[in-house]
Amino acid sequence: MNFLVSGNHETVLQFQTPLRERGELEWLVTFTEVLPRISDAGSGLVVIDANAPGYEGETSIKRLKQLNPAFKVLLVGLFPPQKELASLASGAMGCCSPLLDEEQVRRILAIVEEGGVWISNAALPQLLQRLRQRSEKVSPPAVQPPSSEVLSNLTQREREIAKMVAAGDSNKIIARKLNITDRTVKAHLTTVFQKLNVRDRLQLALFVSKTSQS
Repeated sequence: MNFLVSGNHETVLQFQTPLRERGELEWLVTFTEVLPRISDAGSGLVVIDANAPGYEGETSIKRLKQLNPAFKVLLVGLFPPQKELASLASGAMGCCSPLLDEEQVRRILAIVEEGGVWISNAALPQLLQRLRQRSEKVSPPAVQPPSSEVLSNLTQREREIAKMVAAGDSNKIIARKLNITDRTVKAHLTTVFQKLNVRDRLQLALFVSKTSQS
């Protein structure tokens, strides 16, 4: 069972079809309406418009996750990086723009449903910086980080793109810098994900960050 919480007509149109393609969907206008429904709804996905009545940011995310930890939360809105990272830390699986087309929405829904995390290119560098700072404060793990030699499995172009993703560049920016098409960038990233056994851009960025330190 999936839920869409929004009183905005454009947001509803943006997410309604991609969500219905993935199973049963209930549309609610306010955040408070979803709470009694989600507590015994098993597992699923709830997409919340950050401007929905009753939604109070991280407090609402934590409350929802307490009621049903199995539900994945995806937020829709325009978030500054600090707010986006706070939402992820509270239990959200992603924060996405209300300006995406349906195909982009489908891709994000697939990533979140599979357990991945969706993070914007603006927030990714800050997240990596926080993780580096945190790793410096704790003792090194028993397991060695991935060796930089692992990246040798990639072609030169694939390594370039992987490092650009780690730097927070979007597909469009990468395509412009390398003078290739967005479709070519996506094709390279698909291959990179498979070769490095990572699931999404966040895992790729973390992988590249760790190998650069080894």
